[in-house]
Amino acid sequence: MKGKRVLCFLLALFLTASLVPSPAWAEGEAREIQVTIQTGTGTSAQASLSWEDGWFTQAPSQYQQGLAQASIALSAAAYSQDQGEELADALTGLGFEQVHLYHYGPEEEEAENQVAYAFGFKKLAGADKTLVAIVIQGTNGSAQWRSNFRIGEGNHHQGFALARDEMMEQLESYLAALPEDEPLFFLTGHSRGAAVANLAAQRLTEKDKTVYCYTFATPATVQKNAITEGAPGIFNILSPQDPIPRLPLAIWGYGRYGQDLFLPSQSSRDDYAQLREEAAPLYQSLTGLSLPIGEGCWDTDRLIALLEELAPSAPDYTQRSFTLGSLIPRQITLAEYFQYLSDILGGAQDQTQAAFVFLSSLQGELAPLSQALRSLQGEDSLFYSHSMAYYLSWLSLGEKALDTQCAYLRLSSETALSPPFQGDGEQGFFCDLPLGQGLTLTGEEKSLLQVARYQKGARQGTLLYVLPAGETQLTASWEPVLSGPMGPLSPAPTFSDVTEDAWYCEDVAWCAAQGLLEGDGQSFFPQQNVNRAMAVTVLYRLAGSPQVSRASFSDVAEDAWYAAPCAWALEKGIAQGDDMGLFHPERPVTRQEMAAFFCRFVGGESQGEALGAFADESQVSQWAREPLSWSVEQGLMKGVSPTLLSPQSSLTRSQLAALCARFEKMG
Repeated sequence: MKGKRVLCFLLALFLTASLVPSPAWAEGEAREIQVTIQTGTGTSAQASLSWEDGWFTQAPSQYQQGLAQASIALSAAAYSQDQGEELADALTGLGFEQVHLYHYGPEEEEAENQVAYAFGFKKLAGADKTLVAIVIQGTNGSAQWRSNFRIGEGNHHQGFALARDEMMEQLESYLAALPEDEPLFFLTGHSRGAAVANLAAQRLTEKDKTVYCYTFATPATVQKNAITEGAPGIFNILSPQDPIPRLPLAIWGYGRYGQDLFLPSQSSRDDYAQLREEAAPLYQSLTGLSLPIGEGCWDTDRLIALLEELAPSAPDYTQRSFTLGSLIPRQITLAEYFQYLSDILGGAQDQTQAAFVFLSSLQGELAPLSQALRSLQGEDSLFYSHSMAYYLSWLSLGEKALDTQCAYLRLSSETALSPPFQGDGEQGFFCDLPLGQGLTLTGEEKSLLQVARYQKGARQGTLLYVLPAGETQLTASWEPVLSGPMGPLSPAPTFSDVTEDAWYCEDVAWCAAQGLLEGDGQSFFPQQNVNRAMAVTVLYRLAGSPQVSRASFSDVAEDAWYAAPCAWALEKGIAQGDDMGLFHPERPVTRQEMAAFFCRFVGGESQGEALGAFADESQVSQWAREPLSWSVEQGLMKGVSPTLLSPQSSLTRSQLAALCARFEKMG
């Protein structure tokens, strides 16, 4: 009997020991487990997850394909439908101990500024190091959608930063119980989880921690001017067809920490069809659907272009108001609009008001945006380009499917651009141009854009634009070629006092290229006041510099450089002198005077009273009320702030450049 008790004790000891995770695997040994993942298309599936501890003996700055594939599988498992158990099982299966889950309980789903996540640690095989894993879930519930759309006014996206801060507090408590003070850190996440991982990895890097971070479908997280140093261990894997990484908008100054890597799209790879054929079987097995083909990144570009038009700046997002349909008489900001949309996306319990607002928007000023968002539904929609299955399928092709650069095209005209070529240190695009038309490209790296050469193609004409390699956002638009239907375009001049991030940079470049406003060859002097002579000269050039007699005002000499413009302005009734017949060419022109010049130039008439929206309406001179109201209605003259028009202020050269560019777009 005693021997039998000893045998039972030894058997129990053996079984207990077999359930305790091993502190480390054999050196160099790779493991593979099966994990349950959420595909992001409404289904769950089994996926293989391979793991090697040896990844963490490499420099964090070295991209590792195997680690990236393991990361996307864990990110997909983080969307656990079983209160985090699928993720916990995956981490435990990889040898991680003390796996702790946070905010996976159903009672915590409505916490707005947090995410669900898991921590775990393990001793690395063959190294005297501890690895801490941080796997973060993406958006779950309407409250978190509201947080996604709350960008705030600081350097970091407010909703993402608050979630990071809460997680970092929990991480400090978790680390305090570990046996090692200086562990390595592995972070991953998808979408909202990717954004929080991106910010958390940067915070750890700033504390001199060693970080391996792989994120997917990562939204923008930080103002680019706040990025002071690199984060070598952060890799953000993005799809050009996915709209989420394009938000918040780049024109608001937003970007990400670390290096961006891009999946293929029909707009960026000439071997897209072959690559898609290789990625499609895995997507089919995970979702039961065909891998979406898409139209390149054009649909995404159109959506982003629409948002840029509605909110050219971050303040416009929270302050500019739009009318809804007749059912809701009040106005609404884009920020409020997306808060209502959050309730629909997140499945809020009471969606009545949110649905009411959304349906009303289909008849108001936001109708194009609402219709564009409705078009995201369906198996081939942009929504599926954001799913975990989409990223996992493309990533399975290895590094051949990843690009270190991607030029997003935003097309304002219906035309086909063939995939870009990529050479040594440069990339470019071909397009077929209708006879008599030219293509203007502008972008974030405006000073780097250039026309390399002009080629006469088999069909009418083809322009080849070349720019240095790198992520550059381009805007393409059709405009008449001023120098003739078959002549080449010249690059716009650049000025030392016009920075690339200046709000008037594109306007100045356009005016300089058209010869409307010029500098001294080095500087543009954007803050210099515009005098009356300069004001009528710009309009004269817009009119094509017609021949006129030189006789005009008594204080305008016949040989003055502005003599012809002043004579033309008098002849057309655009500018009058005072009772003494004096024009005062050197006197600064005010904003209301310039509005009147433009209004008389085209014979404009005000359709209503547009000045009531400004607190300084009383400062508008009586004679200027109608022309200034017309200019506001036409979108020509905008306020110096949401509530101030500043009609009596002197007009600056940068403001005049903006007026000219807007006037040109008015047609």
